[in-house]
Amino acid sequence: MKRVWLSRKFTYIFEANSSTKLAFFMQSLYAHTIGHMISTSSLSQRLGGMYCLYCLYETQPFKPPFKMYFSLGELKKLKTLVINAKEHGIKVVPTLVKRMLEKNVFLFGFVDLHEGSVSETVNQLRIARCLYASCI
Repeated sequence: MKRVWLSRKFTYIFEANSSTKLAFFMQSLYAHTIGHMISTSSLSQRLGGMYCLYCLYETQPFKPPFKMYFSLGELKKLKTLVINAKEHGIKVVPTLVKRMLEKNVFLFGFVDLHEGSVSETVNQLRIARCLYASCI
């Protein structure tokens, strides 16, 4: 079973997507994973959340890829995670975050998905994404 997962490179998660609500599906996955990354759990669990977030973005089958919505509070916690990783000598974390910033994978905003209604916020994000896509 492990070989099957490795050969699919994390893509089994996308087998369960809804063909009509792709933005909601992706933002729900991102929000859940970001929740693990910014939690008060151990450093290894938060780093695991970050790795999952990176894998979700890199393996998604959608073109153009869906960006990760990050609130300003979550961004501060990401910065703290990078600092903690540096203190523990984990040098790959700052490099990974820098690469993600260079690839413009984040969509920064003010609303924290973990404090409000996730479905309402995701719907607003979907509408904003559609408006943005029609402007290009």
